[in-house]
Amino acid sequence: MQRQRQLERCGWEFYRVRESAFYANKEDALAGLWGMLEERGIFPNSQRTDASGGVGFEGEERRASDIDDTADEDGEEESENYPSDDADSDFTLSGRRAEEITTAEIQDAILHALSKCPNHSCTLHSLTARVLKEVGVLTRGKPREAFERRTMRCVSNLEKSGRVETYKAKNRRLRLVPQGTA
Repeated sequence: MQRQRQLERCGWEFYRVRESAFYANKEDALAGLWGMLEERGIFPNSQRTDASGGVGFEGEERRASDIDDTADEDGEEESENYPSDDADSDFTLSGRRAEEITTAEIQDAILHALSKCPNHSCTLHSLTARVLKEVGVLTRGKPREAFERRTMRCVSNLEKSGRVETYKAKNRRLRLVPQGTA
C-alpha cells in the first residue's frame, strides 16, 4: 500500500481486483478495468491515433529500460545504441511479435548489430537485446527467453558458417569474422 501511495503521488493510477472476486468471476471482476483503459485510449497490442493525427503503437511510450540495457562485467556500458526518450532516436517498433521473426532475420540482425559495435564485437549477454532492437520488437518474460534461445541457435549456425566467432575475454563475447575479399 505504501508503494501504491508513492506511485499515486507521481501520477500513476491503480485499479484493484480482489483475488476472491477474480476467481469467482473473471469477466465481472475485470469489467471496470477494461472500461477505465478504454476511457484512456489504452488497447492491448493495437494502434492508437495520437493528437497530431498520426498512428503509432502503444509500446512506443515504453522507455529504454524495457529493452534490457546491460553493462559488461568489465563496466563497459552496452546500452549506448539502445532507444531512449530522446527525439533523435532512430528506434522504431515493427509491430511484430518475437515469435514472428524468422531465423534468417535473426541472423541478419546479429550481423548488422555486430557491424555497428566497436571492434565488431559485443557480449553474448547483450546480443539478444541488440537483435530485438534491430528487428524493432519489445518483449520480456517467457517470449524473450524463447527468443534468446533462438538467437543463440542462430549464433551457433553463424559460427559453423564462419561468419562470427565466440571468444572469452572478461566475459563471453561474439565478434564478426573478417570476410576475405576476392
